[in-house]
Amino acid sequence: MKHRIWWLVGLLVALIGLGAFYNFDMHWYDYGTKSWVNYWSHARAPLLGYGYYDTEAIIKIQAEAGFTADNPHDKFNNTHFPLHFPAPLTLFFIPFGLLPFTPATLTWLGFVALFYTSAAVKFNRTFQHPLNENIAIALSLFIPPFLFTTWFGNVSGVLGALVIYAWLAQRRDQPILTGILLTPLLIKPQLVFAALVLLLLEAWHRRHFRTFAAFGGTLILLSLLTFLFDPNWLNGWLNKGMPLDTLTFALLDVVARGLALPEWMPLLGFPLGALIIFMRHRQTGQISPALLGEAVLLSVLFSPYIWTKDIDVLLPASLWLCSQLWQRPQARWWLLLTFLPFSVMLNPRYWLFKIEGSVVPVAEIGLPISVTLFLLYLLIFTGLWLWAKRSVTPTEQPSKLAEDTYAYR
Repeated sequence: MKHRIWWLVGLLVALIGLGAFYNFDMHWYDYGTKSWVNYWSHARAPLLGYGYYDTEAIIKIQAEAGFTADNPHDKFNNTHFPLHFPAPLTLFFIPFGLLPFTPATLTWLGFVALFYTSAAVKFNRTFQHPLNENIAIALSLFIPPFLFTTWFGNVSGVLGALVIYAWLAQRRDQPILTGILLTPLLIKPQLVFAALVLLLLEAWHRRHFRTFAAFGGTLILLSLLTFLFDPNWLNGWLNKGMPLDTLTFALLDVVARGLALPEWMPLLGFPLGALIIFMRHRQTGQISPALLGEAVLLSVLFSPYIWTKDIDVLLPASLWLCSQLWQRPQARWWLLLTFLPFSVMLNPRYWLFKIEGSVVPVAEIGLPISVTLFLLYLLIFTGLWLWAKRSVTPTEQPSKLAEDTYAYR
């Protein structure tokens, strides 16, 4: 219990220090704001009486947070950040939309850290050879690069944690809770689609049909509530379109563009990843911690749309990998390889320091280098994963009873 209190105290001090660094007047491009301004503004718009796709209103709200068309940090001359996922899912951000931008940002960062590390601790307890909880928390914050993802204020870390919580609820035979926890994964389904398929397959195998009812019922309820905020949200979403012409860091997207393949080719990653996880589920008969980690890794490898800021969704795979290598002291050092691709992007001058009234005087790395570093990270991570899987002996594979004992004691 003592170590948890110290972690909480440390988190509180860090958040107060971060707020003080920006004089408690945070703006877009400060730490934790780059993606967060989008979630916050679209949760706040209906609370102020605007529509989700009211461009002028969104521009006004995001300008309050410091994002404007002439912002020197924006290289694409955007007027605003539009809403890409369905409007009903913004209801999960409503509590933060009630707050002004600075307290909302600090509260969000605190929530993400607590939710993420709590999931790491609970998942670690399901291992046959769990890590020391302090080590599990520390590793979850740095493998994958938690600081880089939270610099964006992105939601991907929360999605990685939700996969763990949904899996734990399923193992506790709580089908309704499982279905509810799966719903927010649709904020970025391309990041966790294989894990979503895996958990739904297990629900079908266990005849947990209430999971499907809860999943669909939650979506219907959120949709109906959204009509109360904005009766025209559905037309706005259908007319918005999808930015499929945008180059992302996804492996299949890079390959398709490099070989001049049709733009829809990366979408084949969905059925391919789902088929692989279907076969793996048939082979194992149950979802072990390793298989859950494998599902999120497959989601990332076969995703048609992903950015560096989304890499923290790999939490289940990262923690399982760390637990395997940590048992062998000579292998722990190999984990440092995962830091190398991000060493450039984690330059604190790039994402923390500021100069009043001017642009940070540090040249940002270009898109080709960023893509290369991202793919190098995936290559290293996947290589370590395959090595760890091969070195696991049958006696090291945790039994269902052992996992449940560790998870719910």
